[in-house]
Amino acid sequence: MIINKYIVHVLDRNSENPILNDFEGKVSLEIGNFFQKTIKSISKDTDLRKAVFN
Repeated sequence: MIINKYIVHVLDRNSENPILNDFEGKVSLEIGNFFQKTIKSISKDTDLRKAVFN
């Protein structure tokens, strides 16, 4: 998996509106490793539900 850029959005249950960013961050080695570790962990979760978007 190769991730080149990322955008961080803030979703807060206590807020009525999400905070959506336009800023694209560049992936450093440290951030890339964090994303890969997190995605691998999430994909192994037993509560994972798959969805298809049109």
